[in-house]
Amino acid sequence: MRQVHFTIIASVICWTVCFCAIVDADVTVLVEATSMNDLVGADPVMIGSVMTTNMDSDSLIADVLSVAYTGNNGNYAYLYQVVNNGAVGDTSAEMFTLWPFSDAGPNTQVGWISASVPGFQDGGVASDGSAYIDTTPTGPVVSFYFTKLYSNPVDIGQHSKLLYVLSQDPPSLIIGNIIGGTVGSGQVVGPGVIPEPGTLAYLVIGGLIALFINRRR
Repeated sequence: MRQVHFTIIASVICWTVCFCAIVDADVTVLVEATSMNDLVGADPVMIGSVMTTNMDSDSLIADVLSVAYTGNNGNYAYLYQVVNNGAVGDTSAEMFTLWPFSDAGPNTQVGWISASVPGFQDGGVASDGSAYIDTTPTGPVVSFYFTKLYSNPVDIGQHSKLLYVLSQDPPSLIIGNIIGGTVGSGQVVGPGVIPEPGTLAYLVIGGLIALFINRRR
């Protein structure tokens, strides 16, 4: 029922949010981390357990794994992995976004982790070399691209590399979106608070679709 709710929201705001301006956008080069110590310092600790969020929508059959880590340097590392569970005829995942990622900005470090992390799969499809951090009236949006233009969508049976975003803010739940011919949405671990459904009806996914289309061009 919750997935149906997100799908309805996506359809409604696809037309509404296209008129909601992106105030500013920062392009951030992805940085490789070889261990959790690179991100949170010594004695990294997983907060809770890895959360699996189903984001199926029409022909897009996918999950997102998410969790937060902390350590002795004061940072929180938010980890994400896109898993395409589709079958023949289903679509690839070409974009993954996080909103509202409360303190994301021009100095936010994003990238991927090459080390093994419990609860996640090793290896995977690399995203485009840069991520986008967009400022909107409703909060920052962090976007990772797996575009066909660069021959690296997350195809059926594949998973992305383990992505991370660093933050000073503690974990809560935010909205994750996967775009690949359609939009799949759900709650993931992140620094921020999911807005009320009434607010969602006017915001975000439509603007993300428009942003995605414009950047592919």
